[in-house]
Amino acid sequence: MLAFAGACGGGGGDSETDSDTDPMVVTTTGDPSETQGTENPGTETSDPTEEPTTNPTDPTDPTDPTDPTDPTEGPTTDPTDTPPGCGNGVIDDGEECDGADVGDQTCEGLGEEPGTLSCNDDCTISTSGCKTCGNGSLDDGEECDLSNFGDQSCVGLGFDGGDLDCTDSCTIDSSGCANFECGNGVVEGPEECDNGGDNADTATCKSDCTLQVCGDGFVGPGEGCDDGNNNNDDECTNECALASCGDGQIQPGEECDDGGESADCNANCTMAACGDLIVNQAANETCDEGGVNTENCDADCTDAACGDGTLNDLAGEQCDDGNNDDGDLCSAECLFPGKFVFVTINAYTGNLGGVAGADAKCQGEAEAVNLPGTYLSWVSSGLDSPLLRFTLSDEPYILIDGTKVADNWDDLVDGALLHAIDMTANGQTPPESGESCDSTKHVWSNTNTFGDLDGAGDCAGWTDELLGTGHMGRWDVTDNQWTSDCTSIGGCALQLPIYCFQQ
Repeated sequence: MLAFAGACGGGGGDSETDSDTDPMVVTTTGDPSETQGTENPGTETSDPTEEPTTNPTDPTDPTDPTDPTDPTEGPTTDPTDTPPGCGNGVIDDGEECDGADVGDQTCEGLGEEPGTLSCNDDCTISTSGCKTCGNGSLDDGEECDLSNFGDQSCVGLGFDGGDLDCTDSCTIDSSGCANFECGNGVVEGPEECDNGGDNADTATCKSDCTLQVCGDGFVGPGEGCDDGNNNNDDECTNECALASCGDGQIQPGEECDDGGESADCNANCTMAACGDLIVNQAANETCDEGGVNTENCDADCTDAACGDGTLNDLAGEQCDDGNNDDGDLCSAECLFPGKFVFVTINAYTGNLGGVAGADAKCQGEAEAVNLPGTYLSWVSSGLDSPLLRFTLSDEPYILIDGTKVADNWDDLVDGALLHAIDMTANGQTPPESGESCDSTKHVWSNTNTFGDLDGAGDCAGWTDELLGTGHMGRWDVTDNQWTSDCTSIGGCALQLPIYCFQQ
């Protein structure tokens, strides 16, 4: 709205005007035909009776009161209005700023705290960004801002601990910091404990107010040792216990350590093995007497027992077939159902090495197939005969497969066998020889039906294959010829097997 001060003339009104009458202030809204007068008691006006010196309707008249270009009577700016060019990004006349352009003005230049100026929508300067304290960031001149202290702390300021505070002016308040005293009986700051005068490196709470732990190098309550390391192979374990067999850690001098007895490790930390003289029940040992048969312990480190499948002659077993049944080759008492008798696998000349040599040949072949007991040969010479040398058994005489040959000694020498002695120690058919006395199935014997000397057919005491003759029996018959058949036609050079009897 533009305001003009000018003369007012009344067409058809009173021509006389009181000199004290207030002049009118004319206000226009942009339409020169619409004016409104108001009294202005403080404004002096010209004489209304005077004729104007200019043409009021002449648009070129510089004194035309309606001319907006009148330099003396022109319009004034309403301070609440936005300048016409505001928002174009260029500072125009009447603008303090425009957009991001604030000219060379600064917060400090306007007497504000350091910061960033901005421009209001009406192109006036805003100093709202000049205050930075409270934005949470450490700006120039600030010691802190809210909870942001940078790298500063109570400890950094020379205190033992505590909490810093930040004032409203972004300066540090260290009133929350404190110095702690370990040993005053009060747990403060970083202290884990504080038992006052009871603090000690060997106590629950150490002298530096930290709790006792295994591995800190101090032997505390409940610890057997503490070497301050994590090596389980030394004298102090990682559980702070003195190294010992059974702690589960293999220490020098120990072969193993399973924390107690196991199938692989004895309780004394040596490797478990049957025969080590240590009974290890975890390894299923019930005894251990060196890994050999004894009267009470088998060689497999189990208690000697008939029927366990382990032959133990020192426990009185002749056999052990893993059961306690009668009717087979091993009785329920682990005894053979009789005395074994067999024909040698090998054939020999009449030079048997004497009767003793013949006995050795029987024993050797029995041991070769793991037959138990002592074996003597069924040959006679001089005063050496089965009748005089044998144990005259009350038990049956049987073949290797259990076939009964005779019920006992008396039945053996009564002139008839229950079955021919026609099997070797390994269960095979005996060897045959050159034909003699209409048979090839002979054995050296020189023993009569009664088990005694049959004559002089002993090849010079069974020591010579060139001199003398040898009397023979037949291994394929059951009558008395089984022991006394005929004398060898070929002399003592003939190769024949011999009978062997278990004693």
